[in-house]
Amino acid sequence: MRAFFSHRRTSRTILWFGYWIALIAVAVALKWGHLVNQDEGYTLFGAWQVVQGLSPYRDFFENITPGSLYLLAPVLWLFGPSYAAAKIFSIALLVFGCGGLLRVGGYLNLGRARYAVPVVWLLLSDHYVLINHNTFALVFAIWAIERAASVGRSAGRHGMISPAVAGLACAATVWMHQARGLAVVVAVAWYLATVSRRAILPFAVGLVIGMLPMLAWPLPLLWENLFNFSFQYYLPFNRTGPWWLAAVLAGYLLLYGALARFRTLTREEKFVWLSGVLLAASNFSQADHFHLLPVLFPMAVLCAVWYREVVRAGVPAFRRLAAFGITSAIAILAFVSLGFFAHRVAGVGWVAFFQLRDPQLEQLVSYIQTNVKPDQPIFVAPYLPNLYFEAQRQNPTRYRALRYGQHPLSFFQDARRSLETNPPPIVLLNYYTTPEGFKDFMVGNPVTDFIRQSYGYVTTINGVQVYRRRLPDVDRGAASL
Repeated sequence: MRAFFSHRRTSRTILWFGYWIALIAVAVALKWGHLVNQDEGYTLFGAWQVVQGLSPYRDFFENITPGSLYLLAPVLWLFGPSYAAAKIFSIALLVFGCGGLLRVGGYLNLGRARYAVPVVWLLLSDHYVLINHNTFALVFAIWAIERAASVGRSAGRHGMISPAVAGLACAATVWMHQARGLAVVVAVAWYLATVSRRAILPFAVGLVIGMLPMLAWPLPLLWENLFNFSFQYYLPFNRTGPWWLAAVLAGYLLLYGALARFRTLTREEKFVWLSGVLLAASNFSQADHFHLLPVLFPMAVLCAVWYREVVRAGVPAFRRLAAFGITSAIAILAFVSLGFFAHRVAGVGWVAFFQLRDPQLEQLVSYIQTNVKPDQPIFVAPYLPNLYFEAQRQNPTRYRALRYGQHPLSFFQDARRSLETNPPPIVLLNYYTTPEGFKDFMVGNPVTDFIRQSYGYVTTINGVQVYRRRLPDVDRGAASL
């Protein structure tokens, strides 16, 4: 008998390790490759600026809470400005989030179905970039939900630690992204209030402690960057149509109704449902499928709960139909991810893909490093901050992105003053237009006027236009001597 149980434990251990190896392999396959994505570049260059001793809000503009920069900065400090180090760290963080989802599934008694939930989340996350504040925020949101759910499962024996850690995880989510963080804080606070009032105080203490370092910046400065700018400029510029968000919220309502047909939802199920609704709503300014799909992990959990209830109902035809629907949805996600994977590999080739190289990016970086000395800056507009990080050249302005219509005129005026004070030898524009005369370039702002007056077109490298500074007549005379 003892040998039998020992064999079962060994088999479970092998299966457990096999599952995690497979999960890590899926995460690597979905997220590997050297993306030239502006949102990743925004985080990478911001983190590298932090490593160099610069401060967001004071030294460079930032309209998102700075947690992702400070989370990534130690990695870049330790390994240097390495895209590979940032990629591997971010994949590890993503897998860490999968562990939290697995535990949430356990709290909801999903049985073996809980093992499918992290896989579904990885497939959903494949629709958005990895090295970014949005992805980082969701990892901490998952663990905030997990720690809060553990309080309910402990039946009053939670003590002070779990709710305090839930508060810290909520604070970490706020640090990564203010809107995602606020959504999780509201959901966790509601759940803990319904479970045990004694949990509210340690939760609040953990939340406050986690937020205290934010006082390193003056509150008016935070208000101006995180809230005033966002509502006055960012939201009107980025707001998408309501249809994707409306469809997601309608899906949550339908799912709630489908579960309620079997029985009253438990507090934990209501908590996961509320978390999903609020996280989806926190994307109201950019409610496209890129931003919405990764936040649907609560829906994946609740679908597993619904399928469990269908199985318990004992209606074979209904069970087969439900299994077919869920399996088909996962298969579609997997097929789309396979297409993404094939596209990434085809773009660079197998060898470059596994080496985290992008030949087109390397061509641009080589041109910059050949023509611009290490102590000289470059200026990239309107939005390709990857080049600062990859080429290891400084930005003479405060702005990693500068887009007409999204940023106020004062930003362009400030940027022009910086460009006049410290003019870069070259300017790179990723408008993907014809090079002659800025044909489709948005005109009428101080920065574009300065580029027109002081720079001339040289070449186009992989869709990025390169402009070289025209030497003033005095400099030309000196250069000829």
